Amino acid sequence: MERMPFLGFTLAPEVKRGLLILTRCETRQLRPVLELVAATLHTGAPPRPEQMAGAAERGGGMPLAEVEALFTGAMGVVRTAVFAKTSVEHFKLDLAEYKIPNQHIADLAAVYNKSRAVVHEGAIANRVRYPALVDLKWRVDVTISTSSMSRSLAPYVLMEMTTSDGRIKTFEVPHDKFHELRYNVARVLKEMQDLEQLQILKISDKS
Repeated sequence: MERMPFLGFTLAPEVKRGLLILTRCETRQLRPVLELVAATLHTGAPPRPEQMAGAAERGGGMPLAEVEALFTGAMGVVRTAVFAKTSVEHFKLDLAEYKIPNQHIADLAAVYNKSRAVVHEGAIANRVRYPALVDLKWRVDVTISTSSMSRSLAPYVLMEMTTSDGRIKTFEVPHDKFHELRYNVARVLKEMQDLEQLQILKISDKS
């Protein structure tokens, strides 16, 4: 089965422009930019304008607009690779398809290898998280009668849900809807098991 490149088959415009500059820039122009990329990935703070200007100067007078585009593109490449859980080997192979010089690929791979753990941990720490379900209790009750019917005998399920933020919600579920819920949960679990068996999802990091 063909492996999908970590950048996908359609590149984001900023990544595409950054890769184009990578194919023609010199090593002395790239490395000051990669220093800014590595610092940003580790600290989370974007470079200041004077740092961008300094990278352009140390790179032999590379136009500032190209420095900014190269920085943005390199950031996009590294972040995408982290979220795709790409191995260093596949990282290098995929970038080679864009005719990027081998030394540039090696420099990018070094930044990626040193930064991916930090980027991954930062993404987990900063993600939006909703309360999780920590406990669910239920019991079956029967409504013997109502104000409109002297004899009802309608079963229903009384459920109590506790979430990770400490809130407790109690609600009633009609008997038929409860069975519908059981069926849908079982179906989703089966579909998740089927997806886990797909080879494309079995990505192993061999770096």
